Amino acid sequence: MEDKFDDDHYVILGLPYGEEGAKLSEKEITKAYRKRALEIHPDKRPDHRNAYADIQRLNASYAILKDEKARKDTKLRIRRQSSQQGSKRRKTVNDLEEIEKASEAKAREEEEEEEERIHRKFKEEVTRIRAKQGNRVGPIGIGLEKEKVMRG
Repeated sequence: MEDKFDDDHYVILGLPYGEEGAKLSEKEITKAYRKRALEIHPDKRPDHRNAYADIQRLNASYAILKDEKARKDTKLRIRRQSSQQGSKRRKTVNDLEEIEKASEAKAREEEEEEEERIHRKFKEEVTRIRAKQGNRVGPIGIGLEKEKVMRG
């Protein structure tokens, strides 16, 4: 059963949230309620538009947390929400990891293709240079002998 206000009652009273808040005693809840009521009471904030709504929300949250059965229901709702958020977070993390792996594989593949392209281009360049040098040389080997003699 959803309560009148779909708020986190612990936060409204200024109490710790989640498991820590679920361990609070009724005395601690009452103390937090009184402290918060003094802060947000409409008499203390006459110019504040939402003062009346704020105190009603505080009163409703206090009534729920003061009632042991309602507090347990609230604890269960908080745990359920935390569990759902946890599973959603895990699914999102898994999805992001899969996307990252796919992206890395694609980048690695593109890098390999680029290296292969550069290697082919280098081989073509070497072949072109050899062919160009081969055209300058007369009979086979004579051009090379001339270069050795000239250098040496």
